[in-house]
Amino acid sequence: MKSHSLRWLFWLGCFAAWVGLSPTAFAQSKEIDHIGNELAKECMKARPPLLIVAVADLRDTDGTNNDQGHFMSLILTQAISLHIKDGFAVAEHNGFDDALKSRAISAEALTTPKSTTVIAGKINLTAVVIGDFRNEPNDYSLHLSVIRVYDGTVVYSSDVKFRHNDFLDSLAKPFPPPEIHQLFKLKTDPTPAEKEALRPPVCVHCRVPQYTNVARNAKLQGTVVFETVISDQGEVVALRPKKLLGLGLDEAAYDIIKNQWRMKPGTKDGKPIGTVVPIEVSFRLY
Repeated sequence: MKSHSLRWLFWLGCFAAWVGLSPTAFAQSKEIDHIGNELAKECMKARPPLLIVAVADLRDTDGTNNDQGHFMSLILTQAISLHIKDGFAVAEHNGFDDALKSRAISAEALTTPKSTTVIAGKINLTAVVIGDFRNEPNDYSLHLSVIRVYDGTVVYSSDVKFRHNDFLDSLAKPFPPPEIHQLFKLKTDPTPAEKEALRPPVCVHCRVPQYTNVARNAKLQGTVVFETVISDQGEVVALRPKKLLGLGLDEAAYDIIKNQWRMKPGTKDGKPIGTVVPIEVSFRLY
């Protein structure tokens, strides 16, 4: 029997992440911490010093912007902020993206050292980190440059590699996956009548992810959002991040949802079906 699915707003509570004794480590911690430390040091020792720095969304080597580049820029921003000293500041990444949009500055404007001067006088920054990444067989290879925005001078350049993992790879895959979409005949625009007939999945075994050490030390709090496909057997068969926090919390939530969560499946007219649902996981420190 073929199953039909509707997209349904499924808010899976507001989980408070328990701060345990064995926090999950995020996969790229050493590489991220190293390059964050290097970038922070270069900004602080530059003359004149680079007092306020932001990280632009990284671009794929084919010239496109995508979710992977955005996430890499988010975690690089946080890594720099962990090492920057008093008297210096790092612009919050999503806030920097919003500032660019509000001033009608496109991402394409931040691709070369000279082009970054478009920011001068428009956004309160002294430097911006730009770069690109290449998807290699085992790693993502990044090339990064710190640019002084008022004259486009390259202050520092470096290369770094992030290891492949399911979480990073999921950011580049279509959602829902074509084979899953076809299997469950997923429908994303239900009519009011179809919504009325649908009952969303219910959590049966949904452990709360633990804080990472670095996120706890940074007192990072917030909500991670995922798009998921829950099968007619209650299994999480597809998962993709939609809203990110960084510092390993996204990966901690991703891993536990993918590998350990079990649901009571959604139903339509009383029959189990596969469903596409958003899941929110909130991290709170107490």
